[in-house]
Order: sequence, then structure tokens, then C-alpha cells
Amino acid sequence: MNLFLYQITLGISGIYAGACLSIACVDLPYVRTIGPETEAVRIFGELLTRMGKIMLPQLGILLLGISYFSMIHFRKASGSVFLAYLPLFLFSAIAIITITVHIPINQAVISNSVSPGSWENLVSRWYIWHWVRSIIAFGLVISLFSSHFLTNK
Repeated sequence: MNLFLYQITLGISGIYAGACLSIACVDLPYVRTIGPETEAVRIFGELLTRMGKIMLPQLGILLLGISYFSMIHFRKASGSVFLAYLPLFLFSAIAIITITVHIPINQAVISNSVSPGSWENLVSRWYIWHWVRSIIAFGLVISLFSSHFLTNK
């Protein structure tokens, strides 16, 4: 059962990291080329609504899986606090960035309350923090993968 739960958690973390990379490399550069500003805000708002429906459930499942493995399985298996809690720490960083940066910007864009002239600054901030979140997401995949193999020698 543990192996199955681990595989689900690792798989979803990989899907999440891949989705982040796709958004950073494809979606956002495209949205930034759209003009006028009002049209870009409208399209990005639609995109954010769809992304939220896909990515938020993934984050919920990851929270449960990573919490289980960090607090129970990895810790028992290795005794290494660092290895046990690194995936949870990285997930927490993703959650903090999502809650403090992305959700407020997403809400402003989705509700179409972006003040005229602030679009480029807003999307640049979202883009930079999204890259940070993407890199952390790939670190999460690596830490989950490594923790499993290092704790099951």
C-alpha cells in the first residue's frame, strides 16, 4: 500500500511540475503577446480559471501524500529529519507562493479588476514567481524520488 501511495504522490508531483513548466514556457509568453491590455486580461483570466480547476486538486492530493510520507514513512525508514521533511518543506514553499502571490493576482485578473496600466507589472510579477514555483516543484519531484530510494536501502 505504501508503494502505491508513494507512486501516486510522485506521479502527481511530476504532473504538477510539468504543468508549471508548460505554463511558464508556453501559456504565459503567449498571453504576454496579446494586445490590447483588456483582451490579455480577459484571456489570462479564462486561462487562470481553467488552470485552477486542474491544479488546485493536485495540490490538495500532494499535501496529503507528502504529509503522510514526510511524517510517517520516510521518517520511520531513515531517521533522517532532513530527508523526511524536505518534500514537505518544498511543498510548503509552493503553497506559500501560491497563496501570497498567485491567488491575489489571479483574483484580480479573473474579476477583471486590474487597473489600467498595471497589467505588465502584474503579469511580470506572476511570471517571475511562477518560475520560482516551477523550479521548487521540480525540486519536490527530485526530493520525493530521492527520499524513497535513500530510505529503502
